[in-house]
Formats: sequence, structure tokens, C-alpha cells
Amino acid sequence: MKLLVLSKQITACYRRGSFNEARASLEQYNTILPQAQDRFIFEVMGLYLQAALKRASGDFQELPELLTAALSKAELIQPGLVTAIVYVFAGTVTDLINSEDPTNESPQIILKSLQKWSRRYI
Repeated sequence: MKLLVLSKQITACYRRGSFNEARASLEQYNTILPQAQDRFIFEVMGLYLQAALKRASGDFQELPELLTAALSKAELIQPGLVTAIVYVFAGTVTDLINSEDPTNESPQIILKSLQKWSRRYI
């Protein structure tokens, strides 16, 4: 339950622009994570939160790696709201990265994973 509350707190913080507070809450999230009962789900959520925080703060450097990790782990859990959030966010970020630099090839891994998911679930 604590991880769920922290995830909401992290989201609220980065949406307000309180990036340092969001980072502190994310550190707390990652500290509690190993004790979680549904660890894979919360790992995927944690990677999503980390990527969302980076995107909101304008740090696009690590986004492809974070999203690739989140998409890989999302493959290991039951499709649902958490996986949908990750896939929608990955698609949005990929579109954003490509619109800023059409020659950038880093989103290709993300696109392949999204295509694989769409063939599997749609």
C-alpha cells in the first residue's frame, strides 16, 4: 500500500514541478520496492515513474533506456492498467523524441516493442 501512495505522491510532485521532492519520494519508493508483494508490477511502475519524472524535468538522455527496461518488464506481468500506462507513455515519448529529431534512432527499440504488444493484444 505504501508503494501505491508513494507513486501518487511522485506523480503529484512532478506535475507541480517539485522535481527534488519527486526524486526524494522515488528514492524512498526504490528502498521499499524489494519488500513488495507484487514486485514485478511495482518495478514496472517504478521505471515508468522514473521515466515520467525525467521527461517532466526535461532530461531526455536516459529515457530510451528506462522505457526499454519498463517495456521489457511489462512483458512479464499480466496485461492491465500498469502495462497500458507504460505503453501509452512509451508511444508518447517516442513520438516526442522523433518530432524533435527525426534522425534519432534510439526509439526504434521502443517502437518494436510497441508493435509487438499491439499485435499481441489488439
